[in-house]
This record gives sequence, structure tokens and C-alpha cells, in this order.
Amino acid sequence: MKPFYLLLLVFGVSFASAASRPPNIVFILADDLGYTDVACFGSKYYETPNIDRLATQGMKLLNHHHCQNCTPTRAALMSGQYGARTGV
Repeated sequence: MKPFYLLLLVFGVSFASAASRPPNIVFILADDLGYTDVACFGSKYYETPNIDRLATQGMKLLNHHHCQNCTPTRAALMSGQYGARTGV
């Protein structure tokens, strides 16, 4: 019965330490960068090895929403408000 408690203690500590770490998030905001301007999304014109490495080792988000003009998007990101509420 004692090995079970030891195993439970080890797994409990490892799960608790994993849950307390914040996630690693890299947010890249580029002005006038199109979907296919980076090689990981099919660009044949530009070489983007660092962004490609981030995409292969991490996660590529394929469903996004944006405003065609960059100013409302920047205002929403800087204020934390929904784009229509920024007044820009």
C-alpha cells in the first residue's frame, strides 16, 4: 500500500508544478503582412526561417478575425476593447 501513496505523491507534485507555470506565448504583430507572406503558409518569395521554426515547433492558428485597416486593430490590441468600442 505504501508504494501507491508514494506514486500518488510524485504524480501530484509533478502535476501541481506543471499547472503553476504560465504558458509561453509569442505574439507577432506585423503591419501589412499578408497570409502568404511567410514561408510556413506558402510564400515562394520571402524566406522566413525563424518564423517557420516557431510554426513547426509550436502551433499555427488558422482561424482569425481582423480589420482590413491596421489602425482599429492596433487600437483594440492596445486598449483591450472590442474594435467597435475604441472609436477609431
